[in-house]
Amino acid sequence: MTKHDFILNGVAFSLLAGGQWNRDFELVRFFYFPLKAFWYDQIEAGLKRVEYREVKPYWSKRLYRCSPGDKIIFSRGYTKRRMMATVTKIEIVNGLNTDLHTDKNVYAIHFENVQKYKG
Repeated sequence: MTKHDFILNGVAFSLLAGGQWNRDFELVRFFYFPLKAFWYDQIEAGLKRVEYREVKPYWSKRLYRCSPGDKIIFSRGYTKRRMMATVTKIEIVNGLNTDLHTDKNVYAIHFENVQKYKG
């Protein structure tokens, strides 16, 4: 077993990349979102609480495992300036009335508890 593996009630558990166990032995996953400076600043100021991504295979593959309670790490571009938030809900909506202004389906990723992150 690796240093992150453990056995609980005779069942072996293994830590997956991109996540960590909380104290209730539930896997909390981390999802990384590099953002343009403007959108990062909007979240940091508390003006934006939903992140939108187009429904495409790239995001579908990543978000199908995402559930309420998982964490999002936002970075300002590809710098070390980061924030962490907790996912509250993910839904698919039409993108016309979103930040993306597109007539396509988009993932609406709702989040809360935004805080600075040093990871």
